[in-house]
Amino acid sequence: MTPEDPLHRSASTVRHAASRATALTRQLLAFSRRQALNPTVLNPNRAVTDVEQLLPRLLGEDIRVVLALAPDVGNIRVDPDQLNQVLMNLAVNARDAMPNGGTLRFTTTNVTLDDTTVLEHAAMRAGAYVAVTVSDTGVGMDETTKAQVFEPFFTTKDTAKGTGLGLSTVYGIVTQSGGHIEVDSAPGRGSTFTFYLPRTEAAEDLAPPVRGPETPTYGTETILVVEDDGDLRQVLQEGLEALGHVVVTACNGTEALQVCREAAFDVVVTDVVMPEMNGRELSERLTVLYPELKTLYMSGYTDDIIGPRGVLESGLELLRKPFTVEELARKIWEVLHARETLSRQLEIDTRKELIVVRPVEQVAYRNIVDSATSVLRHPLYDASFSVLIDLRGVRLGLGPREVEALIAALETSDLKPPSRVAVLVDSPRETALVLLYKQRVTFHATQVFSTEEAAHEWLGQCM
Repeated sequence: MTPEDPLHRSASTVRHAASRATALTRQLLAFSRRQALNPTVLNPNRAVTDVEQLLPRLLGEDIRVVLALAPDVGNIRVDPDQLNQVLMNLAVNARDAMPNGGTLRFTTTNVTLDDTTVLEHAAMRAGAYVAVTVSDTGVGMDETTKAQVFEPFFTTKDTAKGTGLGLSTVYGIVTQSGGHIEVDSAPGRGSTFTFYLPRTEAAEDLAPPVRGPETPTYGTETILVVEDDGDLRQVLQEGLEALGHVVVTACNGTEALQVCREAAFDVVVTDVVMPEMNGRELSERLTVLYPELKTLYMSGYTDDIIGPRGVLESGLELLRKPFTVEELARKIWEVLHARETLSRQLEIDTRKELIVVRPVEQVAYRNIVDSATSVLRHPLYDASFSVLIDLRGVRLGLGPREVEALIAALETSDLKPPSRVAVLVDSPRETALVLLYKQRVTFHATQVFSTEEAAHEWLGQCM
């Protein structure tokens, strides 16, 4: 539909309303602590610093932001996007409490509560925490307001300025993440919100999402869509067909099994929660019959509903509803091509004590980690072996940060890396990345070569 189409404005209005409804639903789920989270280990100082960079335009020039972050603060396990939402919501709340300007202060510190000090914090257990404090110099709150501040739809603002879900969303996210939040405020003295999240000794996951080339949405794959909702089933079929895919639908697992006996498919896209047979049960039956058939799960239910159905296990692909047809198409492409960049050409010569790895095409950070793990866990692997990695004709889909993250992942792993690694490269970019890795790595010797003969000669000298 073009912008000139008479129905374009109406369609845009409907789409905007749907997006707002989606956001509202997610806020309600967050408050009820039923929102699906994707936790990872991170440093809270990094999260606060990242959010602080976004605040100037949000807060205005008359609000000063101060950071007082403890350099030794521990790591926490939390959904990074949800933590950002907590910090942003608290910042917006502080902004609205300071109409004439003021100071917004972020503080982080380690807190350990024993059996005595834990009594000062209702509903908390003894243990190690990270405390993040967001305080303002605004108008403050009286006791009545403070008692209702986390209730959904409670607001002291005009209805046009807020839904009353900002702080209730904060409460829901913190609580669902295993934490606790408190507020201290008085009229004319500003407000201080402090939330506590359990501290973890696990190392921070430094690897950011690796963005390679734009994942295509157009394709020619044959897809079986299994969805018990007739309207959604039709929308998905029409949307994927418009992108070039061949789509067959089924309304339940039984019909899907029958359809698969009559035609071959590249991938099955199935709802998780369905009558009679859920999506995981369907996938398991299809895998027995067609081992190469891939499965993409989709669901709008929260983890406590779909978790018992086994679709949250590592290695399975799940797309959360709601999503656009384009998002679905990209996810299908990822499922179909996820392992194409990870070569199966792995040679282990126990007599020569040599491992040869030959990746193909573009290799992303996740592929490298998966490949390294498969090599180090191989039953024939020995840390005394030499490794030859042939990257000729290969493009590494990573940058300096991913190189550092890879080294950190290997250093903290319980697997023992090899002592010698020779890398074959034939492009300036890949050579620079391998040289950067060589400069930073300390647990094995690494050399870069352009010919296989030179690499074997060096490995022979090291043995």
